[in-house]
Amino acid sequence: MTNRNDPDFLNELADAYAELGNIRHWQFHQSRQALSDLNKAWQLRMRAIALQPKNVESYKQLSLTLMGLSEVYGSLADREGSLRCLASSPGKQSPHD
Repeated sequence: MTNRNDPDFLNELADAYAELGNIRHWQFHQSRQALSDLNKAWQLRMRAIALQPKNVESYKQLSLTLMGLSEVYGSLADREGSLRCLASSPGKQSPHD
């Protein structure tokens, strides 16, 4: 199994992107860069869920990533972005598109 098909690796990589996004947003006030990082985390988590759809922990981490995206969109007063986060779920479009 290659790394791109390993749900554990994908979740670990998503954790790193999510942490980077949170740091950029909360400590450095780089909200646009934070959105990019959090969107990468979202994409990786969705891939991990596609590979292991019964992994409850992946869904939990996905919800935390979506919450982070929603917080950044909220700080930017981007109502549409916030609404996309609320509507996002496995099988749907990226909240950053």
